[in-house]
Amino acid sequence: MPTRQRIFLEADESSNAPATHRRFELNGAFRPLQTNFTKAIPFVPLLVTSVHYKHHTLNVLFDNGSHTNVIGKHLLERLSLTPETLPRGWSLSMANQSVQHVSQAVRQLHLTFDAFDADKNQVPLHFLVDFLVMEANFDLLLGISFSTHHQLAIHYCQTTLI
Repeated sequence: MPTRQRIFLEADESSNAPATHRRFELNGAFRPLQTNFTKAIPFVPLLVTSVHYKHHTLNVLFDNGSHTNVIGKHLLERLSLTPETLPRGWSLSMANQSVQHVSQAVRQLHLTFDAFDADKNQVPLHFLVDFLVMEANFDLLLGISFSTHHQLAIHYCQTTLI
């Protein structure tokens, strides 16, 4: 069961937000995601929220344990996306010790987060994101590459994305 909490995103100077409004609240939840990694770590809390691409609403996971951004292969047809074939495929090591081979990417996907400023005004935040395409049980995963590029950090104890 998701735990509804206040989740904040603080925009850096490269965002489209005015300088006086850089802290935004997202609608989201920290969900205990059951994993099959090891018996020692039965649940991993992940920040889950929604994002918009054109007229589609997608679920997105923020996961600083992932080095890459991932789009689920199931979305390609639904979103009418044509992936780019990578000149050389990648082999990605997964947390459960499996390896997935990736040979496609989606470049510069324009995502919009519905955020709210301190006065509770809705403020859309726009990002262009590159994704690797792979079989996944989720729509989108934003990994450490997204967090680093936009200078974001997930603070689980404070339930903030800064």
